[in-house]
Amino acid sequence: IVCEGCREANAVAIKPATISAIKILKNCDYDNLNTIKLNDFILDGVFRFLTTSFCNTFETRLKTLSLLD
Repeated sequence: IVCEGCREANAVAIKPATISAIKILKNCDYDNLNTIKLNDFILDGVFRFLTTSFCNTFETRLKTLSLLD
């Protein structure tokens, strides 16, 4: 999983808006998460990044994630 500018064999492109949203979410307190407004396109990118990262880390594919594709 890399940004759009990187080129690797197993790379998955991530939009700059998704990277920015992840940085914002990372630095936000849990109590303030409900105040962050992101559009559906960015939320979809964040969700896909997190699910891909999870599946790569734990070397598994969740059944519930396949329902969302």
